[in-house]
Amino acid sequence: MNTTELQNIIIHKISEIKNIDFLNFINSLLSKEEQKEYELTEFEKNIIEESLEEYKSGKIVSGEDVFKKTERWLEE
Repeated sequence: MNTTELQNIIIHKISEIKNIDFLNFINSLLSKEEQKEYELTEFEKNIIEESLEEYKSGKIVSGEDVFKKTERWLEE
């Protein structure tokens, strides 16, 4: 299936939708496609930088260890 065929299928399906809430949802999804690239806030940049430094210095915990600790906590 090429791009034009897929676009036509989607247009046809959307034209049959009567639910205004669903149409608004689709519109919001399509609007996000047009938005520019997300820009990180200074806070987010700082958190990422701190996380990278912790990773580089070996201050990490495996996902498995986190799950085990969480399971023990939930059992209490």
